[in-house]
Amino acid sequence: MLAAAALAVAIVALTRIDATPTYSAAQRVEAQARLCDRYKLAAQAVHLETTQPDGDVALARIANTNGALILATAASEPALDVKFRDAAQALATSYQTVTAMGTMGRSDPQFIAAIDDSNAKYQVMRILCGD
Repeated sequence: MLAAAALAVAIVALTRIDATPTYSAAQRVEAQARLCDRYKLAAQAVHLETTQPDGDVALARIANTNGALILATAASEPALDVKFRDAAQALATSYQTVTAMGTMGRSDPQFIAAIDDSNAKYQVMRILCGD
């Protein structure tokens, strides 16, 4: 009886082993490289469409929206380090906010604050990705 109880406890213990996957250093480096490649693509498009003096507002909003989608997708990589994931998600969210706030007009203080926030989050990603 005691042996059966011990066997049952052992079986339960084996089935409760942490199922959190682990990733090799190479997998983490590859995930980071993919994220940084995607960030650079998104940031380039946003920069090109939002800094033109006579730029098209619709193209700027599309670039911000696409940039947010690109970053959010890249940040979902499971092998990615948390600091990269969090920074990419923060930048993606800021791109979305800029897009939404853009309807307020370029001189609106909330829109300007959203742009400043987006620029700060861009700088974090730029430093992380060594750009």
